[in-house]
Order: sequence, then structure tokens, then C-alpha cells
Amino acid sequence: MDKTIISRQLKNAYKRLNHKEYKSPYKYKLKKGKQILYFFGSRHSYNPKDVQFVELRDFWDDFQKNVSGPYEVLIEGGKRSNKFKDEIEAIKKEGELGLVYFLGKKAGVKIDSPDLSDRDWFNGLAKIFNRDFVAYYDFIRVAYQWNRTDKSISFKKYASSFLKQNEKSVHWKDFDFSLKNMQRIHKELFKTPFDENDQNFLVSLLDVNSDKSVINEISRYDDEGFRDLKIIDNISKEWSKKLSLFIIFGAPHAIVMRDILKKIVGGGAK
Repeated sequence: MDKTIISRQLKNAYKRLNHKEYKSPYKYKLKKGKQILYFFGSRHSYNPKDVQFVELRDFWDDFQKNVSGPYEVLIEGGKRSNKFKDEIEAIKKEGELGLVYFLGKKAGVKIDSPDLSDRDWFNGLAKIFNRDFVAYYDFIRVAYQWNRTDKSISFKKYASSFLKQNEKSVHWKDFDFSLKNMQRIHKELFKTPFDENDQNFLVSLLDVNSDKSVINEISRYDDEGFRDLKIIDNISKEWSKKLSLFIIFGAPHAIVMRDILKKIVGGGAK
């Protein structure tokens, strides 16, 4: 499919999505010949007692029962190299993505990510927006994510690990990825000290339908096809290798990609 057409379809799909409720998790199956594609659209959770994980295990078991021939697992958020002692630890540390990584490793299959690399994602956004704001936007996503954990790790330690990773992978010369600098950018933008516990504020900044600040503009641009265009292209490449696929991303991605993937796969969905 033409990338311009896909980009337009993604933007339209996100606009429709932002004006209606959707179920989460959101899952579907595609099939063509012996190839199958299972897509689990999750809600990001780090609570092992979340009923979502029962659905996810059942969906994985169903995939295992029906898959024939070579397959691979595709997960959101880049490649991983984590080692977990069991499912509970995987969920507590990496949520639903950690669980699927654990299950894939246990099955002995290839696990990859069709997502943009950190460097490509940061640089792509920085072509449109100020680097300070791009780095701060990612920092806000980390803060939001921390609020969805059990907070057994301090925010300073949690955020700093992500910021250090960004410094290594993004390769922006003379840019300060420190927590102190993120707090400085926050104060310049909003004239108040940063409060990592203010969940309502964090959610408001990531709201694509809000015009609270430039951070909402970045979130909207990020959501309306910037990432998903690359993700779809990479999924298409893996499918063309005659591989069956088990994919897990957040529910909004699963929803907006569904009709496009149906065309790429050329099979029915259920």
C-alpha cells in the first residue's frame, strides 16, 4: 500500500478514535492460507491481578494451538533483552509486554519490535519540534508510566534509568537528558515545580484533543501516524517473509491499524 494513503488513513482513524469509547484489551485475528496474525491491543498494566492477563494468556494459548510453520513475536517499544524468573516478575517490571516477551522466550521463538528505534523516534519528532520539548514529552510519558506501577521504585531512580538510556541511544550532542534538566524545562513551560504524583496533569499533557501546551501538539503528531506508519511498514515486511505473527501494542494502535493490516494480509478478521 502507498505510504501517503496509509498515513491519511491513520490520521482519519485516530480522529475517529478520539471521539468515541473503545474496549481494552482489543484483540483480533487475521489469516491467509497457513499464515495467521494475532493482534492483542492492551491497556498498559503492571498489576499481575489485572484480568487482562488472563485474556492475554488465553489469546497466546489459542495462537499456539492454531499456528503452523515459522512465526515470530512483535512487541511495542523496541527490542528487549530482559531476563525474568517468572511471569509475575515480567508483569511487575515490564507489564503486558514483559509477559509476552517471557512467553516468547519460553517458546524459543524470535522476538522483535516493529517500532521505531529511540534514535529515529527522537530525531523524527525533533525535525518538527524543539529538542527540549521532545525530550520533555518522552519524560512525561515515563512519569505517566511510573504512576501506573506499584511505585516500589522511586520516581528518581525509575526516570533516571530511562533518561540515561536516552542519552546513550539518541546521541544528541550537547543535550542534557538529566532529571534536573527535565524539571527545568517543566518550570519554563508551566511556571511551577514538577510533581510526578500529579496524574491528572500528566494525563492532560498527553491528551491529543487538548491544546494545553506544545506537548499536546507533539503527542497528537506522535499519535496520528508518525510512529504507526513505520510500525505498519515493518509488520508488512515480516508478513511478506511468510511468517505468522503474534503482535502486542497498546489498544489504540491495534484499533487504528486493523483495517490497514486486513488489506496487507488480504485475509479475513475476527
